[in-house]
Amino acid sequence: MTIATVKARMPAVRWRTVPQYQGFVSDGYYQDRDGRICYAPPPHEALDSLARMLADPPPPMVQAYPIDGKLPSPAQLIAVRAELAKAPRAVIDEWRARGGHLEVVPGGDCSRHPQAPGRCYGFCYGDLIVVAGERGLAVLHEAGHMHDRAKIRGGRFSSTAEWREIHRRLPPHIFARDLWRGDAYYRSDPLESFAECFGKYYHGGENRAELPADVRRFILGTVAGA
Repeated sequence: MTIATVKARMPAVRWRTVPQYQGFVSDGYYQDRDGRICYAPPPHEALDSLARMLADPPPPMVQAYPIDGKLPSPAQLIAVRAELAKAPRAVIDEWRARGGHLEVVPGGDCSRHPQAPGRCYGFCYGDLIVVAGERGLAVLHEAGHMHDRAKIRGGRFSSTAEWREIHRRLPPHIFARDLWRGDAYYRSDPLESFAECFGKYYHGGENRAELPADVRRFILGTVAGA
């Protein structure tokens, strides 16, 4: 989807050129050098949780993907970016080095994205992460998948004997917060349980507190060994 297509579908929006982006921008949306539609929060929206990312701006990673001419709201993009900023810097830097980026679609699921595997609130496709704007918490889960896939030679963290044993012993309550998928979805697959535990750990708060000690140690160990 090019900026020209979006401009054609959104004729009421006033687009202007901003030199530092070398492209069009409106209300924080802009086109990067590769033609991708991205979002940069204006200074007054530089929340404390974004300070680390804004102090060292990455290449355009959080991008708005239009569906039927609609874009996710700036508030949704800020929330997604803030959630992404909670991931370990080593994981983000490695992903950036591979050219990875994140696209946000409007609405509550990603099924209209061309790479979507079906109805979902987030997915990985190569080095691309896609999440729905209304489900920002999916970012860290998908970052967990990206980390699982990219950081171990010869396999995944989730395929190790240690994680499979941890997966087998996971208590029944820790996935209860996810009303979309439900506990059985994560409990059925070590790959999904790893990604969700990674997301819960780095989201922090009650999500981290309810993880067993062996899960927290394993997640930390994967990043320490990155």
